[in-house]
Amino acid sequence: MKLWKRAAGALKDHNSILLATILTPRTSSRNGTLEAAIIKATSHDGATIDYRSAQRVVEWIRRSPVSLKPLVWGLCLRMERTHSWVVAIKGLMLMHGILCCKTPLVLKIGRLPFDLSEFSDGHSSGSKMWGFNAFVRSYYTFLDQRTALLYPRYVRRRIQRFEFK
Repeated sequence: MKLWKRAAGALKDHNSILLATILTPRTSSRNGTLEAAIIKATSHDGATIDYRSAQRVVEWIRRSPVSLKPLVWGLCLRMERTHSWVVAIKGLMLMHGILCCKTPLVLKIGRLPFDLSEFSDGHSSGSKMWGFNAFVRSYYTFLDQRTALLYPRYVRRRIQRFEFK
């Protein structure tokens, strides 16, 4: 059964990457290459983490603040569709890394752009997954509160700078 779940997860990721790279139009709010990197960084593989793809996403934001909107779109799409605790945790870890960039545009996010406050793994029985589900919900709450606290501080500093000039 574990082999079947791993194969199904790999197939889902592969299909999502193909759809992102081939069918996603490159617009101001969508970027197929960035979405593919997000999918690779948040893969269903519970044994490994694709640090290279996660690092590419973080570097994208550091180098090009214009990429924030496509990043938020791609990550929201991934997080709102998932029923896998592995993908949810990897997505939260990716968002945590993005928040640590401390670029001015990232600080403007305010709250997390997706909601995992009622997350529940849909692939296994609830009695086996309650610990993972609770961890995902707690990690989401921690990050969401952190962004909510960072945003007002950033705005206050910006207002104070403009008042004294």
